[in-house]
Amino acid sequence: RVAGHHYLRICKTNGYGNAPTQARAATPHGLWWNGQETNATLGLPELFHREVQMALVIEGEERIAAPIQKVWEALNDPAVLQATIPGCQNLEMKSPTEMAATVVLKIGPIKATFQGEVTLKNLNPPNSYTIQGEGKGGIAGFAKGGADVTLTADGADATILKYAAKADVGGKIAQLGSRLIESTSKKLAGQFFSTFNEKVSAA
Repeated sequence: RVAGHHYLRICKTNGYGNAPTQARAATPHGLWWNGQETNATLGLPELFHREVQMALVIEGEERIAAPIQKVWEALNDPAVLQATIPGCQNLEMKSPTEMAATVVLKIGPIKATFQGEVTLKNLNPPNSYTIQGEGKGGIAGFAKGGADVTLTADGADATILKYAAKADVGGKIAQLGSRLIESTSKKLAGQFFSTFNEKVSAA
């Protein structure tokens, strides 16, 4: 198979809803804040006096050696998703469009169990759908957001899967710093989609 490509953008929010803070942009070393590069660790007292949140945008694609219908069915199969989501302990289908998940993740020094609710929306089988959900990890923090997933046939026996996931993370997780959050997010996204690719292609 052709290796997938994964991208991530990151910014800080003001801790009061989803409104972005003032000018910010990712750099190789940290974040620019009003024209000045800050320390990569978020939640510094001199910069923030409120709860820290980080908005992530993760984008990528995979070429899967399977017909589009087969890929679509796998994306909606709780057994396949549980086997491919990193750290997933349980995934229960509550309805055709609702799932409950338990995921254990370690990000830097923080290891937490996240309880999440996932909803599938904008279903356009077998071409696309939107996943929306929220996961809570107790004192470790939270993650919430959604992802647009699109499938495009690449001949009769292959499919291009593209995704654009948006999420907000808050609490202690967000305070770990932009570089750690970025590297971990890339790793988890890459691991999920590459494992999904391998499982569906081999089936």
